[in-house]
Amino acid sequence: KVAAFLAADLPPGGAVLDVGAGTGLFTFPLAAALPASQIVALEVRSDAIRAMRARARREGAANVTVMRMGEGAAPSLPGGAKASLVLLCDVLELVPEHAREGLVGSLRALLAPGGKLAVICARAESDSLLIDVQDAGFLQRRVAQVVTHRRLMLFEADPAAPPPPPPPPPPPELPEDDVDYAEALPEAAGGDPTAAGGSRTRDGAEESGRTREGKADGEADDDEDGSGCILEENPDG
Repeated sequence: KVAAFLAADLPPGGAVLDVGAGTGLFTFPLAAALPASQIVALEVRSDAIRAMRARARREGAANVTVMRMGEGAAPSLPGGAKASLVLLCDVLELVPEHAREGLVGSLRALLAPGGKLAVICARAESDSLLIDVQDAGFLQRRVAQVVTHRRLMLFEADPAAPPPPPPPPPPPELPEDDVDYAEALPEAAGGDPTAAGGSRTRDGAEESGRTREGKADGEADDDEDGSGCILEENPDG
């Protein structure tokens, strides 16, 4: 539902950037809804990168590109593409406050003219994140609230803001990013990957309490139980 709503007003063939995509909760529904568009998923976690690449191969999602993202700024997109939509779902809360403005500001350099930035977050976080996004050179636009228990905020680049710096090149791939990497994901007693001990981090922030089991269709718990967008510890990874 959320993916279909976000895809509805995009121009034909417009690229979409899913920042901090987890294992593709929105990436793959957006790819299905926009078969003529390039969908780029950015992640810092090797297990999530492997899971998305495995799913793209398994489902024949030729319009999905999964890339590693460094800390602090989003990298340039393949072929110098610009995105008609950039999505951040439950990402900014995990970025240290001092780094948020820089990260969000880097996204302006990746937006196509008239492109939109969509931010989904917990309602309790929305006021502070709104300020961070506006300080990074964006103007808020009205949008229907289609995500129950969460806040959807929509932005456009502020034409009066200073030009953003050019995006950095993509960081080097790690061996463990490869879809055929042999090392298994950690499993807790009983073999349940979703119960694995130890916390995960993104941009230095703990993610141990932000897990989701088995949801991969972009339709589900993010707009039902308020538990967020991040799909972690996917057994398929």
